[in-house]
Amino acid sequence: MNKPDVPPRYAFRLEDLRAFHLVVASCRGCGHKAIIPNITLLQGRAGYTRLTALERQLRCRKCGARGKASLEVEFRPRD
Repeated sequence: MNKPDVPPRYAFRLEDLRAFHLVVASCRGCGHKAIIPNITLLQGRAGYTRLTALERQLRCRKCGARGKASLEVEFRPRD
């Protein structure tokens, strides 16, 4: 079965998020990775907000670095 297409990282907007997507944040400073719940990303933000615009706002919970995040969209594992 074919998976739905995911827009390129630079073009992915919050309104493109679906229940089967996982957003993974990676810190370029220390390498820490974390999954950010979709509902957290959607709260108080316009649907046209691009994920790349959010990268500058995030702070790493491990090392505290701001603006070193990289967001990637993955598919949730199937049950």
